[in-house]
Amino acid sequence: MKINPEIEILLQQYNIDLDEGLLYLLSVHFKLNIDERKFEQTIRQINFTKIVDREYTEDSVLIKWNMPLFVEETKYKEIDDE
Repeated sequence: MKINPEIEILLQQYNIDLDEGLLYLLSVHFKLNIDERKFEQTIRQINFTKIVDREYTEDSVLIKWNMPLFVEETKYKEIDDE
């Protein structure tokens, strides 16, 4: 799987550290737990870019990628609320 090059460009345009930005986006995609305190500024900056949004329902969270993370993907991925 290849990271969408548009994401890398957008992160650079918003002066977001590429490694931290991609790490956070990968953690959202793969439901990985990260210490969000260490990435607080990066998370705020990424939220501002609107690359990804979350829609909460009663039993799940819908992740809406306004820009697919991987070249091969679509914009929506549903994950279980745990």
